[in-house]
Amino acid sequence: MSYRTYINNTQVFGNTECYPEWIKYVESKGITVGEESDYDGELDDFMEALDVVESIVMRLESERRERKKKGEKFCSQSIFDLGDIYNEVVEDPEEESLLDKEFHYLENGYMFMPIAFYKACEDILEYKGHSWRGKHTKIFKLKEGCKIKVSAG
Repeated sequence: MSYRTYINNTQVFGNTECYPEWIKYVESKGITVGEESDYDGELDDFMEALDVVESIVMRLESERRERKKKGEKFCSQSIFDLGDIYNEVVEDPEEESLLDKEFHYLENGYMFMPIAFYKACEDILEYKGHSWRGKHTKIFKLKEGCKIKVSAG
């Protein structure tokens, strides 16, 4: 069985994917992480955790751009580039529809990891409004008495 990370019983990161930023964050919240990066605990700040998820995505993209500069082909396409969707649907319309492709990218694309994190927490969040200070304009807070359940192993 492969390593998986769950947020409120929803797998947010890919199979066997363990991110050092996330592990460091989880540990900083007092959650004990085992030798195989396994853990089980709760978080109490959605926006803070979202920042960590966003930093993971941005690091992954930065690494891809570095590989592309070096001329490498493997994983050098931007994770923000969805331009192949049109070609894939046109080349084989009987295999997957446009909606199927869009679902695939939403569910599996690194670019959408922050959205996956949000969706995993959506039921326990309150929208607190807009902020014009800081990097987030939409601000969310956990509902009274709610925590984000996190686990991995």
